Amino acid sequence: MAKFSQAFLQSMTQPSYQEGLFTAARQLGGLRGRLQEEGLETQAQEALLSKDYSALGSLIPQMRPEVARTYIPEYQRGLQTSAEQEAETQLQS
Repeated sequence: MAKFSQAFLQSMTQPSYQEGLFTAARQLGGLRGRLQEEGLETQAQEALLSKDYSALGSLIPQMRPEVARTYIPEYQRGLQTSAEQEAETQLQS
């Protein structure tokens, strides 16, 4: 056991080993956020497929800006289409 701890302490003093530990810890720390973001994107895609623009509109503010930018044009088109359909329905009534 003493040899193991001595070897472990020696390896901890090596910059490449420490860098590997920090990289692994950083990746683990970001995993929760990435999983949450993937879930948001999945929900956004489902909302687009079902044309549920109100659900999509509630998801966009929760996304990172660069991801949200991909959904905003579709959201705006959907709102415009919905408004046009509603106006036609009111005219026909």
